[in-house]
Amino acid sequence: METKKNNKSINVIFNAFYYLLNSLFPIIIFPYVSRALGVEGIGAANLAITVAAYFTTIASLGIPIYGVREVAKRRNNRESLNQLVSELMMLNVIGVVISFVGFFFLISSIETMRENYILYIIASINIALSFFQIDWLFQGLENFKILAVRNAAVKVVSLLLVFSMVHNESDISAYVLVTTISLSCANIFNLFHATKVIKFTFTGLSIVKHIKPTIYFLSTRIMSTIYTLLDSVILGILTNNYAVGLYSTAIKLIRTATSLISSMSIVYFSDSSILSKENNERYQSLLSDLFSLLLLISLPTAIFTFTYSKEIILLFAGFDFEEASLSLMIMSPLILVSTITSFIGMQVLYASGKEKIVAQSLFIGAIVSVLMNVILIPMFSHNGAAIAVLTAELSVLIYQLINVTFVKVNLAFIFNRRVMNIMLANSIYLVVIYLFKNNVVLDDNIVFMITNIAVSVLSYLFILLLLKDSMVLSIKEKLIR
Repeated sequence: METKKNNKSINVIFNAFYYLLNSLFPIIIFPYVSRALGVEGIGAANLAITVAAYFTTIASLGIPIYGVREVAKRRNNRESLNQLVSELMMLNVIGVVISFVGFFFLISSIETMRENYILYIIASINIALSFFQIDWLFQGLENFKILAVRNAAVKVVSLLLVFSMVHNESDISAYVLVTTISLSCANIFNLFHATKVIKFTFTGLSIVKHIKPTIYFLSTRIMSTIYTLLDSVILGILTNNYAVGLYSTAIKLIRTATSLISSMSIVYFSDSSILSKENNERYQSLLSDLFSLLLLISLPTAIFTFTYSKEIILLFAGFDFEEASLSLMIMSPLILVSTITSFIGMQVLYASGKEKIVAQSLFIGAIVSVLMNVILIPMFSHNGAAIAVLTAELSVLIYQLINVTFVKVNLAFIFNRRVMNIMLANSIYLVVIYLFKNNVVLDDNIVFMITNIAVSVLSYLFILLLLKDSMVLSIKEKLIR
């Protein structure tokens, strides 16, 4: 049992490292790139990358999530696994072709995109390379090490390329190219490694049986992408690249935090898929422990982002992007809301085979997102988009909470004494960092932020220790030993 727990802990670490690299790469390069390209340059580049990302989602056909679940079920049957992977790869080819047609039709139809046609051509490489996206195989097999190691190698190379190729506003194309490479090239290496794990076959394939379930997963990914990415597209169409530059800077920080925190859920998805069928104490224990862990991290992160929104923007992007600070403040609750939505969607609904409820919730979120963006962007520009994305995410969460009873899981047990202690700890934590921020004056923003981060982390851990949180006490005991 101890070995299994250790393996799970190792997988959590590798998976967090994998998402950390994907999230930190843009954060590491952005302070440099934002100053080199300027607000409008960042806006034009991110709009092209965002549109390509939307069609990359279409190309995947929902396979990334569906594949994890199905691989987990077949990982002990090598022949069945070979058949499954081969069928899903063939289905992915169809998705890539359809996506390419739609992508080029769109960018040829909208004037804003035609003006920067070369940027969109470069970004379309991401769609082509999505065919090699086979992370779901290794996630289903719980082999997170290979993903983390190969992703690290690609990110290091990409980082070097950014600093050597991007120097001023004329290097927007180079930035889009490097960003695209960093998103996709690891896929090729992972596919080569997959040939050592499974044996591809091209005979006796039956992809029809996968179409219905993948349509559900695709619809959820499309709906999710609409209210997570389409806001930038609508903003670009209704306003200008300057507004997109401001908004994309704020949302990038929020998505980085949420993706890092939510990455923990993926490690437990295989176990949830199996235990959910029994709906026993082990499943409830898994849900309770995971929810507490996610809340323990996401809530203080949201509070810190809200409190220091202006300072974070200045440190991350520079004074030219100062107007993005209000957008960041508005969207800071997304860190908590998106984490809870991801938890319920993946660990409860997806794991129980209730993809339809997730699809419905995301459809509602997409409708709310489009309506709110169209109404608010003309009035409040990038801040309107920030309000819209928060409202859309809240609508998704509310719908899922209302319908979670259909999977016969009473989530009341999640709100235990530990969760109450975590919420109490964060109430105290909010007061502490607010008082510290308003009573400590440092001229250098970098020194100010480093000092505040250190105080925030240490004070939060101390508060949890006083409240005898089980995880903090466990870490303390290990350190003493």
